[in-house]
Amino acid sequence: MNNQNCGMTCVKCGKFEEGNGLQGHVCAKTIYYGPPDEERYHHDCLDDYMQDFLGGFLYEDEELPETIEVVGMSPIAITENWIKGESELVVERILENFDEDYGDFEGGTTVDKKKLQVINEAAIDFVKMIAEAYPVWKCEEVSRETVKVSDYVEAEDQEGQG
Repeated sequence: MNNQNCGMTCVKCGKFEEGNGLQGHVCAKTIYYGPPDEERYHHDCLDDYMQDFLGGFLYEDEELPETIEVVGMSPIAITENWIKGESELVVERILENFDEDYGDFEGGTTVDKKKLQVINEAAIDFVKMIAEAYPVWKCEEVSRETVKVSDYVEAEDQEGQG
């Protein structure tokens, strides 16, 4: 196959490197390829997607289309605002539980403002740790192109003869 499409492209700066070439690149993102109406994208290389696409025609009498539209999808970033909002919810929920189980029934209980600030900062760090470990699957479209199918058929024919 035509390996020029295997690799990673930075959607922010446009840098393309084969294989894992963008490892350590600050704005590197994984891109998954497939048709615009795909429910779940899993091909991280355009060539792999095209190979699967062509394989679908192997046993069919259907003619190959001249071109197909392919989109590149990349997992969305978890934003700082989302992390901050979730950390506030965590602290709020835990404080409510403390109030219910241990608080002053008549006047409410308040946490010292300096301690609460430390708690809020720790909660942000806690949610960030979860965000860093969490595999994001929700994607956004980062590229769209019309692919000439014959380019891939010819490349596969040449591989089969070689």
